[in-house]
Amino acid sequence: MIKNKFWTKSDTNKITINQFELLTFLQSSGFYQVKKNSLRILVKETNNIIEEVQIADLKKYIKDYLLRKKEFNVLEQFMRGSSSYINASKIEFLDDQKLCSDKDSNNEIRFFFRNGFCKITKEGIEFCDYSKLYYKIWRSRIIDFELNHELLNTSKKGQFEQFIELISSNDDNDLANKRKESLMSIVGYLQHRNNISDDNNCVILYDEKMFENSLANGGTGKSLLVYALKNCREVVEIDGKKIKENSNFDNQLINVTTDIVAYDDLQKYKKFDFLFSKITSGIEIEKKNKQSIKLDKKDSPKYLITSNHYVKGTPGSSNDRRRWEFALTNFFDVNNTPESFFGNRFFDNH
Repeated sequence: MIKNKFWTKSDTNKITINQFELLTFLQSSGFYQVKKNSLRILVKETNNIIEEVQIADLKKYIKDYLLRKKEFNVLEQFMRGSSSYINASKIEFLDDQKLCSDKDSNNEIRFFFRNGFCKITKEGIEFCDYSKLYYKIWRSRIIDFELNHELLNTSKKGQFEQFIELISSNDDNDLANKRKESLMSIVGYLQHRNNISDDNNCVILYDEKMFENSLANGGTGKSLLVYALKNCREVVEIDGKKIKENSNFDNQLINVTTDIVAYDDLQKYKKFDFLFSKITSGIEIEKKNKQSIKLDKKDSPKYLITSNHYVKGTPGSSNDRRRWEFALTNFFDVNNTPESFFGNRFFDNH
């Protein structure tokens, strides 16, 4: 007998789809809804990994299941009435569960790969099998890369560490080491999925020579740094030159799983104030034809600005302590790119 059979056949071979049994079948297959405020998101869970799905994905899952079971007549019946069996009003009867929160703890950061995950603390790096994962994560967290964990604790300096050294300070002294540590702290802060602290900051990256000649100096590595973050975290990039006053367009691009929002090349006259409430109070995401969802501060993404001009703000201690500014050296430029210096592109083999 087929497990979770959601149809019956009469003596005359007439097939009837049972709606309740169909919902039970879908729930036993890992489909359910997660709830945040008044918003419900349809998801599928597989081995503690959840991902957002659409109604079409449910229909395809049923089709593939029936094909594997060689129940071609049942599939024919299902396809004839699929819009009545599976639709927005019917999936409301799927069970609700609380929205998955897979944020990092205060003292730990995790990176998920195809073959396992890394748990990083001040004591070091531990590579773990997914059988040791005791909570659910979003599939978007998993980096599409098979990690050679035997190389994790090597003392050999990698190319990206050298890149960090060169864009922080191309010298070998105490000041250079402090600047390298500062930039590494910034990168670590942005990748840490934790917003519990009251001292959330927006990272602002400039070019060092900008302060000397007030000119834009591209190619110093700001964009490559953002690209590096995108290879490890879920980053939403927003054109900083197209932000409009009192517009929530940028929020429409953000998802509940977004880790970092990066405003690239912020326009010269855009003040820091436009981000202040998002950093301190959270954000509201309102997508077209969908219910809005309010993310409080602990569930909100972190923020990064790159700019070729100083980002002004309303004077005061509140403004000052929300900014984490760093000026990159001009070691790299249009004539000396990271690709030409290292002889390869970063992440090409990712």
